[in-house]
Amino acid sequence: SFPFKLLLAYDIARGMEHLHGFEPPIIHRDLRSPNIFVAALTHETESRVKVGDFGLSRLVAPTLHGGDFNRNWLAPEVMKADQYNGKMDVYSYGIVMWEIMTLQKPFEEYDNKFAGKPGSMFKSAVIDGLRPSIPEEFNG
Repeated sequence: SFPFKLLLAYDIARGMEHLHGFEPPIIHRDLRSPNIFVAALTHETESRVKVGDFGLSRLVAPTLHGGDFNRNWLAPEVMKADQYNGKMDVYSYGIVMWEIMTLQKPFEEYDNKFAGKPGSMFKSAVIDGLRPSIPEEFNG
């Protein structure tokens, strides 16, 4: 249901706010749906969702660049090897929200376009503005 999807979004945002609230901030760097865990399905508990898999998480440092990531959730800035910051997690959060709302795999509509082609073509397309389409039901 839509209200439950909003609760999921809220809990994920709270988890990311907690990480980014440290000094220096902790950047998750691998926020994606497989790393979101439903901890409870009742309204009696405070949290319904937990963010997990902190294997790539790092304290923000001036030299933090690059990494081996899952491209569908990766911010364009990371693909360009820009310096990490919390905004990159926010982009990944947006992709996760898109998944929760549409119940689809991100960028799946482009699978045929990039099938058998180098990953650099997909990266270039995302850097140039390629994003998952917004379904008609969510447009205005």
